[in-house]
Amino acid sequence: MGAGTFLLAGCGASVASSDQPVDSASPTKASKKVDVASLGTEMRAEAPGEVNAPSETGGLPPVVRSIKTDDKVVFLTIDDGVSADPKVMDIIRKTGIPVTPFLTKSEISGSKDYYKQISEMTGQTVQDHTITHPQMTGLSADGQQKQICEPAASYTDWFGAKPWMFRPPYGEFNKVTQQAAKACGMDYIVLWNASLPKAYIRYAQGDKLKPGDIILTHWRPDLYKHLPRALKDIQQQGFKVAALQDYLPRRTQ
Repeated sequence: MGAGTFLLAGCGASVASSDQPVDSASPTKASKKVDVASLGTEMRAEAPGEVNAPSETGGLPPVVRSIKTDDKVVFLTIDDGVSADPKVMDIIRKTGIPVTPFLTKSEISGSKDYYKQISEMTGQTVQDHTITHPQMTGLSADGQQKQICEPAASYTDWFGAKPWMFRPPYGEFNKVTQQAAKACGMDYIVLWNASLPKAYIRYAQGDKLKPGDIILTHWRPDLYKHLPRALKDIQQQGFKVAALQDYLPRRTQ
C-alpha cells in the first residue's frame, strides 16, 4: 500500500476509518480495578534471537501495521506526550514493560526530563511523531520533511539517540510522506492494528490479540487507570510485551 489512512482510536480521531473496531471486553470486566502488583514483573518478553525485519519497498521505508512473528508478543506504543504522569511511569517501572514513545515535539517542551527517564528506564529510543501533529497528506513535500526532520534532530539532542521510526498523525500518509521519512533517516513508518482508547483494548479485526500486534495508546491523563487493565488482558491472553525496536532494528545511522 503506497498511501493510506489508518485510524483506530488514534490521535484525536479526526479522520473517518473504514475499519470499525470491536470492543474486546464487557463493561463489567473493564470496570474492575487491577492492582499493578498482581501483574508481577515477568511481562517483558526476551529479545528474539534473530528477526526478519521488513525491507524497503521501491526504495522507500516500509509501512508496518504489525510484526510478522510466531512469538506470543505484542508491542505497546504511546503517542503525543501531553500528559507526563508519574503514575504511568510507576506502572512501567513496576511491571518492567518496554514502551515505545512516539512523541509530538510541540507537546513535550516542559516534559523532556520525564520522557528521557522513560527512555532510559525501558531501554527504548524515543521515536518521531512530527512537530505539531498535522494531517501529513495536506502538506507540501517540504512541509512534510520539516515535520519529520526537526523532531528527529531535537530528540537526538534531548534523548541521546536518533529516531528511526516515524508514526504519521492519524495514520495518514502518502508516497511523499515515505520520501520525506527516508530523507529524515527513518527506516520504518509504524502504524498499529489495535488500540487502547480507554479501559480496554480495541481491535481492527476480531476480538483477541494475535502475535505481533502493535497497540496504540496516548500519554493522556487517564492512562494510569486504563493501562493496568490492558496489561492484565494481555497477560490473560497469554502474551508478553516486547520491545518494538528489537523487532524493527535500526538500518541507517
